Amino acid sequence: MSAPPAIHSPRHPRSLDASLVLLVAIAVDGAIAWLAAGLGPTTSIHLAFVVHAAFTIYVGELYKLRRATWFILIAAYLISFAVVFQSFTMPAGPFGAWLAAQPVIGPALEPLSRAIPESITLLGVVTALLGMALLANFIAMQAVAWRTRSAKAWVALVASGIAIAGIVHLIVSRLAVPVEDPLSGAGGSMLTPAVIVPEWYVLHVYAMLRAVPGKLAGVVVMFLAIVLPLLAAWYRAERLRAGRARWGWRLACLGLAMVWGLLTWQGTQVPDGSVIAVSRALIVCWFAFFLVVPFTLRRANQ
Repeated sequence: MSAPPAIHSPRHPRSLDASLVLLVAIAVDGAIAWLAAGLGPTTSIHLAFVVHAAFTIYVGELYKLRRATWFILIAAYLISFAVVFQSFTMPAGPFGAWLAAQPVIGPALEPLSRAIPESITLLGVVTALLGMALLANFIAMQAVAWRTRSAKAWVALVASGIAIAGIVHLIVSRLAVPVEDPLSGAGGSMLTPAVIVPEWYVLHVYAMLRAVPGKLAGVVVMFLAIVLPLLAAWYRAERLRAGRARWGWRLACLGLAMVWGLLTWQGTQVPDGSVIAVSRALIVCWFAFFLVVPFTLRRANQ
């Protein structure tokens, strides 16, 4: 009986093409919103991070330099969350004022802080760091395909991303209807919600924070949930995608995406009994994916 064929890691998975198209579309759409509506790039950068992280966890290919850039990216992601939640207790205003207010080193940084324009905020600086870390990891990810993707393929993929961004922006601009502001009688972009919630990209961990009894336990669970994607460096997902457990890996990644979406939705809801119960079940699913599923499927592949 002949030996089973060896599992070879695909060097240019189609997922890399899809990730390039989607991230180009997000970047172009974010640039359009920035230029046309004066909106900052924060939402686009975090949306790009979510898409890129999803492809990274599914595709794998975390070798050498890419593993280092992945660690840097998750660290920047964690810092961005810390700044968002810190703004609930103290304002994340101008970056210069924040530097001058730091203990011990604040007086030494005061001359530098005065030279920084007030338009540059702490959130803006951290978002820029996240964007640079995202770009570095994305370039390392696409390096897998440098030798196999032709110049025509590069042009086609970038053009597809630009086209998708244009179509989405056209549809959204056609469907957008100004909301009547009852206070001024003028059309406004949005009304103040009945329940104040954080930015959309932190809603999934916000739901976790509310669902865990005890503030300290909630913070610990939230912190662990944010840093768990670091483990993707050891999953060897490229082997899971090509082995006997490939369908299990695909379904597990799809399930993780659904859990993230449901937790994001839960974060917008009033935390009553049913919402808390569902959030706790989703927390178990989130941790099970990162701590159990990859290692179980890797054993099944052996």
